[in-house]
Amino acid sequence: RPSIQWQKDNNASLPTTYRFEEEEGANQNGLPTLSSNLTLTQTQTSDTGDFTCVVTNDVDTKTKSAQLTVLEVPFMPTDVAITSRTKDSVSLSWKEPFDGNDHISGYFIQYSGGIPKVVGWSSPPIDTRGSGLSYTVGGLHPYANYTFRVSARNAIGTGGYSDSSPLVETEEDVPGEPPDISTVVDSSRSIRVQWSEVPFEQQNGIIMKYEVEIRERIGPGNLQPPSYKTAAESGTYLATALKPFTDYQFQVRAYTSIGRGMFGPSEVNRTDEDKPGDPPSILEARHPNSTTVAVTWTAPTIPNGIIRNYTVYWVKRTDASVSGSVQTSTDTTKATVGGLEFYTEYNFTVRAL
Repeated sequence: RPSIQWQKDNNASLPTTYRFEEEEGANQNGLPTLSSNLTLTQTQTSDTGDFTCVVTNDVDTKTKSAQLTVLEVPFMPTDVAITSRTKDSVSLSWKEPFDGNDHISGYFIQYSGGIPKVVGWSSPPIDTRGSGLSYTVGGLHPYANYTFRVSARNAIGTGGYSDSSPLVETEEDVPGEPPDISTVVDSSRSIRVQWSEVPFEQQNGIIMKYEVEIRERIGPGNLQPPSYKTAAESGTYLATALKPFTDYQFQVRAYTSIGRGMFGPSEVNRTDEDKPGDPPSILEARHPNSTTVAVTWTAPTIPNGIIRNYTVYWVKRTDASVSGSVQTSTDTTKATVGGLEFYTEYNFTVRAL
């Protein structure tokens, strides 16, 4: 009776998880036959190799070999590293894992962190669509922390994910705009400007300062060249040295180390009134009769508000104790002073209110 032996990679010793069976029989000519089946249970990568069946009798030895390749999903990639970064992207590299005895067709990448923060890992994963060992992940948020992990795939399926990459922070960018603005008139020459911080998810870095743009408005859509003031504290600025009773437009923008962001919404407000910047100018004082003087004048060139009335003061030139005044009821620029002495000189002045 011949003997049968199974070998793997020319090694006569097989693992105990392998089992084989022999079965005797007869062929169609009635001659005795002997067959053997080798069965592998719970196959794994290490089972890949050349299996040989060796049959020996008193006359000769015959062998027959077959190659077994166990296919499985790839192992997890290793040494995931950060190679570069920008404000909105991170470039990764990694080492190719064991391919599971099948060609690696691509990789999946997941990330954690960001703004707003991704809890767990991003889903769906990013498909590199290729077998290259590096990839740049785009569409990230500026000035945010991220970690990454990578898995490989082949025709069998997707393997496990790698260990997390080192923590990486994307670079800063210019900030977003302050979401709102308000103003409060403080006096005839000052207005307080207030605004809300740029929202955290739009700061894109460390806010270095806020800048207030101030523009005098001399008519709808007609603005004077701007002046720029840096706010000493966040959220408020007192604009001073303004003109009385004048419209000003205010806007605020933020800065990071990269530069300035866009202006937020604008707000227009007017300073309070103040006393006129110059007195009225008397044009004429004439006497329609011997006891009456008609006075006309021009309005102040810098009214600093709305002129509501004028007061005309008179005093006898030769006797300052003889004086009086007449107040206009409107913003008219003329008044008549009566009840004066005939053939007498008087001094007249006009005051705007």
